[in-house]
Amino acid sequence: MIHPPRQPCRTVLSRRECFEKLHQLFVETSASVCVFRLKIPRPDKESVDLFQSLVPKDDRVAVRPMFGNISAFVNGNMFFGVFGADLFLRLSIEDQKELLKNKGSSMLEPMKGKPMKDYVVLPKTWRAKPETLRSWISKSLEWSSKLPPKMAKKETHPRGQLFSGLLSRDSDLRATLKLEGG
Repeated sequence: MIHPPRQPCRTVLSRRECFEKLHQLFVETSASVCVFRLKIPRPDKESVDLFQSLVPKDDRVAVRPMFGNISAFVNGNMFFGVFGADLFLRLSIEDQKELLKNKGSSMLEPMKGKPMKDYVVLPKTWRAKPETLRSWISKSLEWSSKLPPKMAKKETHPRGQLFSGLLSRDSDLRATLKLEGG
């Protein structure tokens, strides 16, 4: 059977439209997500709204979902995100030590007892201090932008290749998650 060629569909949403779509996908369904038997909490509306207001308006920054939550990336490297109700940053060792001196901060541990290297949870008390949060987010963006860019992984498993092919054709979803500057 011969199929007609697919017409490319490319819709670029504004920053606001993108966050509204992500909000529908991640917050309105509040159930936890299970990935490799790990129960991952969903973000609440307040955390997503705060994340949205704090994402740097920089052409290098891309926002996309990460295990049922949402994160910001620079050069393919995650630098800022939401995990359940927690905001987290990727920082240099010196900045990690400085941030961890603050009450309420901790290493990001998606799995109990297994902290993620370089990622620190911001104190919840800082939610009322957006300028403090922005300062730390800027440090994270600056440090993470100096890391080597992440290259797309080549799929070697036949099912992985099939899945990658399906994702590459799902331009509507990819366009939904692509942010337009401004």
